[in-house]
Amino acid sequence: MIFATLSALALAQQVGQPLTGGMGITMTVDALSQRGAQNATVDTAAVRIRPVLRPDRRNLPGNPQSPPQTTSVRIASIASSSSTTPAAVAVSTSFTGATLADVSAFPPDTMGAVGPSQFIVAVNGRLRSFNKTTGLADSALNLGMDSFFASVMTPIGGSITSNFTSDPHIRYDRLSGRWIVVMIDVPNGGSAANRILLAVSSGSTITGTASFTFFQFSAVAVGTGVFADYPTLGIDANALYIGVNMFTSAGAFAGTSGYVVRKSSILNSGPIVSTAFTLLADPNIAGPSTPQGVDNYAASSTEGYFIGVDNATFGTLMVRRVTSPGGTPAISGNISLAVPATSLPITVPHLGNTGGSNGNLDGSDDRLFAAHLRNGRLWTAHAIQVDATGVASGTGGRNGTRWYEIQNLTTTPALVQSGTVFDSAATNPLSYWMPSVVVSGQGHAYLGFSSAGNAAFANAAATARRVGDSLGTMQAPVAYTASSTAYNPASDAGGAGGRRWGDYSYTSLDPEDDMTVWTIQEFCDAANSFGVRVAKLLAPPPPPTLAASPSTLASGQTSVNIVITGSGITAAAGQGFYDPGSPFAKRLAASIPGLIVNSVTYTSATSITVNVSTVNATGGSKNVTVTNPDGQAVTANGLLTIAANQAPVFTSAPPGAGVIGTAYSSTFAASGSPTTFTYSVTAGTLPNGLSLASGAISGTPTTAGTFAGTVSVTNGVLPNAAQNFSIVISGKPQTISFPAASAFSWYQGSATLTATASSNLAVTYSVVSGPCSVTSSTLTASGPGSCVVAADQPGNATFASAAQQTQTITVNVGPALLDIDASGATTRYDAGTDGIMVLRFLLGFTATAIDSGASGATASRDSAQISAQLTAIKALLDIDGDGILRAPTDGLLIVRYMLGLRGNTLVANIPIGSLTTTQIEAKISRLMP
Repeated sequence: MIFATLSALALAQQVGQPLTGGMGITMTVDALSQRGAQNATVDTAAVRIRPVLRPDRRNLPGNPQSPPQTTSVRIASIASSSSTTPAAVAVSTSFTGATLADVSAFPPDTMGAVGPSQFIVAVNGRLRSFNKTTGLADSALNLGMDSFFASVMTPIGGSITSNFTSDPHIRYDRLSGRWIVVMIDVPNGGSAANRILLAVSSGSTITGTASFTFFQFSAVAVGTGVFADYPTLGIDANALYIGVNMFTSAGAFAGTSGYVVRKSSILNSGPIVSTAFTLLADPNIAGPSTPQGVDNYAASSTEGYFIGVDNATFGTLMVRRVTSPGGTPAISGNISLAVPATSLPITVPHLGNTGGSNGNLDGSDDRLFAAHLRNGRLWTAHAIQVDATGVASGTGGRNGTRWYEIQNLTTTPALVQSGTVFDSAATNPLSYWMPSVVVSGQGHAYLGFSSAGNAAFANAAATARRVGDSLGTMQAPVAYTASSTAYNPASDAGGAGGRRWGDYSYTSLDPEDDMTVWTIQEFCDAANSFGVRVAKLLAPPPPPTLAASPSTLASGQTSVNIVITGSGITAAAGQGFYDPGSPFAKRLAASIPGLIVNSVTYTSATSITVNVSTVNATGGSKNVTVTNPDGQAVTANGLLTIAANQAPVFTSAPPGAGVIGTAYSSTFAASGSPTTFTYSVTAGTLPNGLSLASGAISGTPTTAGTFAGTVSVTNGVLPNAAQNFSIVISGKPQTISFPAASAFSWYQGSATLTATASSNLAVTYSVVSGPCSVTSSTLTASGPGSCVVAADQPGNATFASAAQQTQTITVNVGPALLDIDASGATTRYDAGTDGIMVLRFLLGFTATAIDSGASGATASRDSAQISAQLTAIKALLDIDGDGILRAPTDGLLIVRYMLGLRGNTLVANIPIGSLTTTQIEAKISRLMP
């Protein structure tokens, strides 16, 4: 119940109280070096063995919620360095940064980091800079740590009789472009309250004229007389996160604390602003033990983190989240994360040990080492004792390096994967311990650590997992030193905890390319001596095989894209293209002799786009070289072909016909090299409404006709090509609708034609055959029969002619209209009967007066019927067409016609107006079929 209550309290958020400290003290590197030279004998006067202050983590219970190692969080067996498995890492530059003779301290607290041009080693007793290209010391920095921090250490005087520095950490902060060094001082050998020391460079490159500004704050904020040990360091955009273990003056564990230092307060002259969060872990309750500050490169980060193993259990990690780190920080309560079972590491046996178990190498405890946040995932590692299967064990007889990838830091942290690097040998296994992990921009993870065993001297080693490797696995470790000497230093005889080693290591990512990794690890460099060895670990190279699309280009192009695809990649090797993007100094590049590369765009690890100019490029095959930011390159010989210059040749057919009012499009095409073509009309004209642009004729024609001319194409290579054109623009299409006309009788004389054109233009008619004639739209029959009539519309400037339409119109014989008495065929048209009755009718006779004495012997109509017949045809009796019915003209013409008179005799002395004799005859004949 007590444990539950305290754990519940630990979950509460704490709002910190920022404390403003002193101003910084600035000194040039030249001045620091001069002071270091003056204090050289003081810095190395005696070999110092740093005090061993650690929480007692023996006999802690395991976490019952630890996931089994056979689930999705897999811990894979990794072969020892003697394995034939291909090397996971390729070591390039490698050099020893410092040795026991340089530092006169046990342990060195192995630490160093890479910057834009330098690698700086920061260990107990020595701060030294190296040219990272050559691996040689550049003489910019080479002094003892006590001299370096002398201006801010706890002064000796009064109760303080001695002091020295310890536990260095260094970072190159890529976000601010500064080097930051953090240490503690150790007044009275650790029995007095101490200070946390900071140094911030003036820039990214350390030279004699550069400077460092020094700050300090006291650990007394957690209680009078408490000593802050083992500072950790994490840096992000807003703050520094420094975790410490606290001990009483008697060396008893007093809990853990975390400090959040406002980064903006130390980038100039200060004053420094820090916020203390005490008792992150009480000595007796859950919380982060040895809390690691977390590094984070993200410029947009808004919260920071501490992480450590749980103070109360194995198999548990504890996270503390810091909000508003650049203002008034607040820290969360414990956020626990169950991980596969863990255990305390052993002291490490090593070949040539003469001190028995006391002479083993210090394995530290199961504390986490450096923590690194990348793309929202937190990576960290520690050492635990494992058995031959890699499972945590109190009797495993070897140390393995356990690593973690954790996600959802802003909500509920969850384990993505974890794994253990271990030696599975049944006898004389190697131990891997003091690890540090970092993840590159490509997503590859790298581990550096020390290795040793009963049959192996102490060496520095590294391994990696490629982004495509199976979850929970690392590749086989590689030793990058080859020690041939035993480690039995007279000044460190060891003890129950073994000879001092570590206390940690560091693996950092190159800020110029975001892909090259540098690690610094302790090893036995000579008999009874240690060294800290720096190794540059190369990223995987670009893909070994390249393909290009397109693979052939024409010369003379100012901008053309080529997609370069890589293949031949193996998951274990992890080859791939990479570009870190802006603002990194080193970027993905490509080169093609004879061509100008305008840009290179990264798409994926297997695909990039290269934009080139082929202006003035000579024809033939070209080699293509792709270089990753770290300088590793692949060349594909003859990958690209530049076509030789060729004069243009038209490959398209001449443009076709068009129609007024209908959108027109016709595109010219040509071959040749260069392929940048210019088209122009060099003779004739295009149809009205059309224009030529970029090789295409387009527009809407407005005028019909035939338009001829010449189009020429140029590409800078003579001779130019020409193509004649003749574009026929037709009028708009139209159709004729010609409804069928009804049959009519001959006596009716004519019919009206009603054809129409869709253009609304007038239709013309013509008689194709038959006894008809046509005037305008009137069809006139000259006799009975079939008349074929054609309708046409010839078109105009806008419309094309319409297809001719025809209709056949029947002209019937009709009734014998002038057979007035219906006397029959023999006397049908009798002037003495029918003619006389017509004259009488026209003279005004009615009823029986019309036919009295005039009907023929064979008449079949009576008087009433005869009168009705004459009345029915009255309108047809206007033979002369003057609109007046008169017996002396119309009647006389009918009688004469019945008597057989024709021609002039028919019309003699009878006025017929405008009609012709033929017309008179036709009108009468239609009434007498």
